[in-house]
Amino acid sequence: MARQKNSDNILISQRSLFYWILRKHRGIQLLLLVIILASLFFRVFPLEMQKRIINEAIHLRDEQLLYLYCGLYIGAVVLASLSKYVINMIQTVLGQKILVEMRTELYNHILQLPLQFYRKMQPGTVISAMTAELNAIGFFLGGALAIPLTSVLSFLVFLGFMFSLSPLLALLSVSIYPFELIIIPLLQKRYNRLNKKRIRTTRAMANVVNEAISGIHEIHANATYKLEEKRIGGFIDRLYSLLKRLFFVKYGIKFANNLFQSVGPFILFLVGGYLAINGEFTLGALVAFLSAYEKVYDPWKEMLEYYQSYQDAKVRYKQIMKIFDLEPEQPLLPKGRDIIELEGGIEMKNGSFTVENGVKLLDQVSLKVKPNEQVALVGFSGSGKSTLALLMAQLYDLSKGSLLLDGHDMNTYNE
Repeated sequence: MARQKNSDNILISQRSLFYWILRKHRGIQLLLLVIILASLFFRVFPLEMQKRIINEAIHLRDEQLLYLYCGLYIGAVVLASLSKYVINMIQTVLGQKILVEMRTELYNHILQLPLQFYRKMQPGTVISAMTAELNAIGFFLGGALAIPLTSVLSFLVFLGFMFSLSPLLALLSVSIYPFELIIIPLLQKRYNRLNKKRIRTTRAMANVVNEAISGIHEIHANATYKLEEKRIGGFIDRLYSLLKRLFFVKYGIKFANNLFQSVGPFILFLVGGYLAINGEFTLGALVAFLSAYEKVYDPWKEMLEYYQSYQDAKVRYKQIMKIFDLEPEQPLLPKGRDIIELEGGIEMKNGSFTVENGVKLLDQVSLKVKPNEQVALVGFSGSGKSTLALLMAQLYDLSKGSLLLDGHDMNTYNE
């Protein structure tokens, strides 16, 4: 059987998450990189102005310098805010463009999956995967490259500025980060495990709801309301328990972030204040250093949040693609051969068809139909008449035996 893949020879369900991010839109990503690099200057420049306003303009009582430095300060702040706005907008547009491509190609893949896939797959699972779960991934896609790049460069620039003011204080400021690098990933692994269970439970609950709505006439006819309430109640209770533990871990991560963020200023006030009192550090430099510390923690926090978003998106993506990790059985178009002119002769030799629970719908069936010959299939309901027609239409594949059309095996035909 021919292996149905798309133009880049990678089955869609086997692509990595970053495949979608890197394969297209390089022009937009390059523009985003240029804006990010330009914005770094406007983010660090106000810190230098803070130091000069205190140490030069205020200390020397020079109004002209005060107006100049304040003007430069507010100008840089406005430009930094505008660049951040533009970066966010480009990230959003880029993410949605990637999501459109992912959703379109995945839907095309789903439509070509064999009918056996749909015999055991609930519609609610497919709908949930194609809509809500992909939407959650879309928010990550746009900033998948820009956020870590911006965060790392911003962190290095601000840290370099801090070292230029005081190497001792800079080293003390970053000394707490290794502890955070140990604690946060441990909590994140726990969050990922719970998130996988939540996704599976949500899908199962969606299937139960879909089944109930589709068969609502049966529920009314048999008055099975309590039975349906009991079925959905089990999923609701399970989801409630999972969400409690999930948010317990999630807010634990936020607590750790906030705690580490508060320890830094404590060290700076204690050591920096001592140095300033003893004349080893100017007041302007201390103010600028405190501002730089606040700024340097922002990209650090963004990197941690990015790590969490990436883990969440990766879990969702793997769960989605795992559902549809099947290949279409026949290619849409012929490859390497001419178009076959068909006369319509059909022959089945010892054909058997077995479904996944081991039930044989057809067993050792043989028949031959000549072109233009009319044949009636007669039998009780469930005897395999429709199944035989579906096999001839290439919608099912025989479990055993062969089905020939004009002497060619049906499995060798394209759709």
